[in-house]
Amino acid sequence: MPRVLCLLPQEEPGAWRADQLICGLRQAGLLTDLTSQPRRVDLPEWDVIVAYHPHVDPQIMHTLHEAHAAGLALVTALDGRLENLPRNHPNFATLGLTNPARIQAYTTTLLQSDLLVTHSRQLETELRTQGFTTCYIPEAWFDSGGRWQKPVRPRCTLNLGWIGSPDELEAVTQIRGAVLQTMRDFPHLQLIIAGDDRAYSLFDALPASRRIYLPSTAPEDLPFVFGMMDLLLIPLQDTPYHRALSDLRVMQAGLRGVPWLASPVPAYREWDAGGLCVPTLLDWRPMLRSLVIDAELRAELGQQGRQRALERHAGQVARAWLEVFKQSVQIAARRRRLSP
Repeated sequence: MPRVLCLLPQEEPGAWRADQLICGLRQAGLLTDLTSQPRRVDLPEWDVIVAYHPHVDPQIMHTLHEAHAAGLALVTALDGRLENLPRNHPNFATLGLTNPARIQAYTTTLLQSDLLVTHSRQLETELRTQGFTTCYIPEAWFDSGGRWQKPVRPRCTLNLGWIGSPDELEAVTQIRGAVLQTMRDFPHLQLIIAGDDRAYSLFDALPASRRIYLPSTAPEDLPFVFGMMDLLLIPLQDTPYHRALSDLRVMQAGLRGVPWLASPVPAYREWDAGGLCVPTLLDWRPMLRSLVIDAELRAELGQQGRQRALERHAGQVARAWLEVFKQSVQIAARRRRLSP
């Protein structure tokens, strides 16, 4: 079994992904560890290095260069093409290609990796088309504290929910009218906005008693946030970055049994459980109204989404990672044989 070390920067927004990977791999019996202190790494102890956003940390880049020279297998986990990361995305300052040094490090990472791993089939296709050796591994979840499985208290309201970031604000603006009109038609509706106070401000026309703002979208808070929602709204613009998103949000909604309405990005169409894709902006209001009225359909969709999401436990997805590690070791071995 390959020995796997994960490297990630100290201020890594996706550290929770690495934590889930480690938990899943350990459940599968692999020797694995996680560190943001590459100076302490003893490379001969490992067969595979998995890197998360190494381009932002010069010390990690140095360690990867040494590992590559030593013949170790290098795997880079990508959660999006950083060339397409919107400037108003919350992680742009941390991860964005904001200077020539980062651009060079990012390019080196793509070229030096034996394998690139993505959680989006759309992104996998784009990278393969550009000549990179790429593998798709589904999003996964790990629930050490039982928070995703915690029962939700009954309520007398029907809560429409949105959870997102500033790069999605314009898409929210485009469906604002549909949401406001639907809420005027159905007094029992309440609106939950999580993660962006400007999105919350778009609905100032509603009385304070009918809207709630949840500022935190930290990974540990998400089970509570999704548990506050009865119908999740995911409007997205048709941009290269958003088209390559993974199915993470609909998977998380499924874990809480929350049905959803979403823009038809590839990952959501492929998920095809627990919700409905909205073909055009004009369809948002009638489809939202239909789901508000049809409690039976909401329950059916929520159950379908939950069943699908339960298949994505990190322990099960770890098997796909194991195959990636074996493949990367083989690629690294061929690289060593061909090196002068």
